[in-house]
Amino acid sequence: MRQASLIYADETPQPILREGGTTRGYMWTFGTPTLALFIFSKGRSGEIATTLLKGTSGHLVADGYSGYNAVFTPTSRVRVGCLAHMRRKFFEASSTNKKVCGQILRKIKALYRREGKLHKRGLAGSEAHLQFRQNTALQLMNEVREIAEEAKGNALPKSPLGQAITYLLNQWVALTRFTQDASLPLDNNHAERLLRRVALARKTSLFMGAARGDSYAIALSLVQSCRLSNVNPEAYLTDVLMRVQDTPASRVAELLPDRWRPPDGSPVPVWC
Repeated sequence: MRQASLIYADETPQPILREGGTTRGYMWTFGTPTLALFIFSKGRSGEIATTLLKGTSGHLVADGYSGYNAVFTPTSRVRVGCLAHMRRKFFEASSTNKKVCGQILRKIKALYRREGKLHKRGLAGSEAHLQFRQNTALQLMNEVREIAEEAKGNALPKSPLGQAITYLLNQWVALTRFTQDASLPLDNNHAERLLRRVALARKTSLFMGAARGDSYAIALSLVQSCRLSNVNPEAYLTDVLMRVQDTPASRVAELLPDRWRPPDGSPVPVWC
């Protein structure tokens, strides 16, 4: 994960059983298109992201949470904002000001629609894609900012609209980073989809034992990485759990889900 040039990151609460009730822990996820790394912690300290990514370089896609701030330095990672996260704030505020929020939501919708058309035409990452982002996409984002700044004076800072505007303006540089690089994503939906499994399990299990957090994170990392790489997790684990004990540390990366191959040379069993 540290070697990846583009990483998606997010975190979600995870109740932990304790005597007399539960306490709050957190499950963090760091993802690439083919790998998912989950880390459990008893708090939401930025130490998790800092420890993992210290000394690495590239881009990190994240929301505005300050826990990731230490990762973003001139010699380390560059922050890429999440348009979906920003859009959600204006959607939630639309019941208090339909006019302003409606205008902004329509601009974001137009941006996603045009991005989608470029992807369908197979132009993602191309020069045409970059030109679209540097011109049309940037213009749409500037129009969003103009609407927000005009409405700022009439919105209470603590109101849903006021908080949405503040988030947009404070995260402006990160939110518009994609306009200068066609390889960057518009949002952090990849990480949020990875955490959806944690959220679903949280609803059915309610909590987990305090001593199980790390084991849970390891299992999630392996199974979700199998899913991303279209590898059958049962076949993968059945083989790897036996082979890993005899694999030299220098070659253990060969057993990652996105690199794994059955020892008999047969085709990789796919996710089903």
